[in-house]
Amino acid sequence: MRKSSNLWKIVVCIGLLLTVVCLLFTVYFWLFGWNGKDPVNIVVTSGEKVWVLGVRPEEKKLVEISIPGNTIVPVGNGKWQAGSLRRLSRLEKSVGPLKSVGWELLEVPVDFVAEISDFGKENISYFSQFQLLNKFNFVSLLDTVKLIKYINSLNENQILKINIGETMAARIVADPAGTELVEIDSESLSLQLSEWFRIESLRNEGLAVAIINASGKNKAGNKLARQLEHVGLRVVSVSSGEGTPGIKVKQKSTTNSETVRKISDWLNLKPILADFDARADILIVVK
Repeated sequence: MRKSSNLWKIVVCIGLLLTVVCLLFTVYFWLFGWNGKDPVNIVVTSGEKVWVLGVRPEEKKLVEISIPGNTIVPVGNGKWQAGSLRRLSRLEKSVGPLKSVGWELLEVPVDFVAEISDFGKENISYFSQFQLLNKFNFVSLLDTVKLIKYINSLNENQILKINIGETMAARIVADPAGTELVEIDSESLSLQLSEWFRIESLRNEGLAVAIINASGKNKAGNKLARQLEHVGLRVVSVSSGEGTPGIKVKQKSTTNSETVRKISDWLNLKPILADFDARADILIVVK
């Protein structure tokens, strides 16, 4: 009888532990990562395939930009083919190379990266493969599950699909070995990118942004301006100067705006309340 009683207690304890774990998982699922409502830009990778998604839940739409594997992508001081970025990210143990498809190639900010299992068949949409989840860290898995839920809520008319290699901005070039590569002129796509990736809520806030390039890198400020303008922000000035990298906000009420929150997340900089000379609501100093 005593053995049976002890076994029952162990079963009850295990059951309670599993219940607590499930409750914690549920709370973590809804409180951390993407909330399923905010507009986000996501790089999706599967093997050598790469897409950039503009997810706009409030507008019930999705833009899917397909990036051919032989597309040249600037990464740091070098250039890589898009199809190699997943392996490079794993070697560097960083999503930075994959994020370059958004930040550097298309010049749009990236919120996070989602990975799905390889599926090989060229004619199968990645949407049907999201259940084949591969290796994720915990938060990315949760974000991906929420992304799946959002995608499944859309119909085909709410999804704009574009192959970047078939746009007027793409041209075929050859490397020294004669391999054909796709080169993208992002600046010629600027108007289309502003339409594809615009976040209406940011544009409606109408906050003015000034940028000081303190990096010493030529045109770094102008590039950041384009990246922010492509998602609907209003950049009123770009200049070169000195200063500590960060985000300055003039009005206390502005610190709680979606604009400041998104810029802070994208640039990984904490906003501070401060006065500055620029005729803008927000000042970004980049290094």
